[in-house]
Amino acid sequence: MAALLPPDTGQFTLTGDTVILDPRSEQRLPGCVVRLAATRSALGQAAPPDQRVRDGLAALGWRENLQYSADGPDGTAFAYWLGTATCFVEARWDGGDDADPARGRSDDYVLTVACTSEP
Repeated sequence: MAALLPPDTGQFTLTGDTVILDPRSEQRLPGCVVRLAATRSALGQAAPPDQRVRDGLAALGWRENLQYSADGPDGTAFAYWLGTATCFVEARWDGGDDADPARGRSDDYVLTVACTSEP
């Protein structure tokens, strides 16, 4: 998974042999988690990491499960599956506050990819 992400843009953490949560069913599943904590300024003008993961999984033959897709001003979420493996992807950032444009936005960007081989 880390191969799909830009190098030297933030702090990567990998948690293996853990329990992840299916965001829709809230079922607890065995899995692993890759997390990238970065700043949008460090990411630059290249495609954001969530888009790189989406494009990379699709190029490798994974299929998107549209039941998990959600987009908003402060983030995105989606899931891809291949065989019995599923990866839940969530990216979070501060999209600002339209009601208070004077409020500064955080530069933080966090991408979480949680994968399981449970059907």
